[in-house]
Amino acid sequence: MGTISAFSAFFIATVAVGACGGLLETGSGRRVDAGVDAGVDAGVDARRRDASRDANACPSRGCPASCATILAEDAGTPDGTYVIDPGTGPIQVACLMSVDGGGWTPLLPPVAAALDTVTSRVYLYVYGTTWYEAPASTLAWSWSSGQQLTGTYSYFNGMTASSYPCAGSSEVPQFGVGCSDGPGPTFKTLPYYTEDPTDAQCEVCQDHPNAFGITVACATGVAVYVR
Repeated sequence: MGTISAFSAFFIATVAVGACGGLLETGSGRRVDAGVDAGVDAGVDARRRDASRDANACPSRGCPASCATILAEDAGTPDGTYVIDPGTGPIQVACLMSVDGGGWTPLLPPVAAALDTVTSRVYLYVYGTTWYEAPASTLAWSWSSGQQLTGTYSYFNGMTASSYPCAGSSEVPQFGVGCSDGPGPTFKTLPYYTEDPTDAQCEVCQDHPNAFGITVACATGVAVYVR
């Protein structure tokens, strides 16, 4: 066969890069040429491309399973919208990378549906800049039924981090996973009353230690995550 001319080689390379999306956008917003920039792992950047540029599309290597997977590939990944596949198909999620170690995936229904009862995981309940973290467990979050998880809950009240033990009681979550030491003004991190699965948000009662710093026992619009 004849040799390929320099022009033909350039044309082939250009088509090949274009077929893969050409310019990829990194988690930091920097665009790179997938075939030229040797200083960037194009495979990682493809997984972290801005979801608005290619909604619900996975690169040839496949989507990461969670926001924790993305953070494990690049510890510098910022908060942002990414495409993952938790096992139920590709979806866009707003990964929380800047709070409590990062790698938090919002508990949207497809994410919750993919959770098994074998893998250890932790749940995070975020209200503004404050949060609670549940102890590690294999409990799978459900938006239709609740499970009580006893143990030590960590929290951040906007100024200091601390923890409290929850022994459990007859007061159990209406949905999701949480714990209460009993009705009334007791220690608890308790998903209760209202829920909004499509936004991965719900109401959480936390009479004590009141890390959310509110004047009522229960806070609405609490964002819930899993890692």
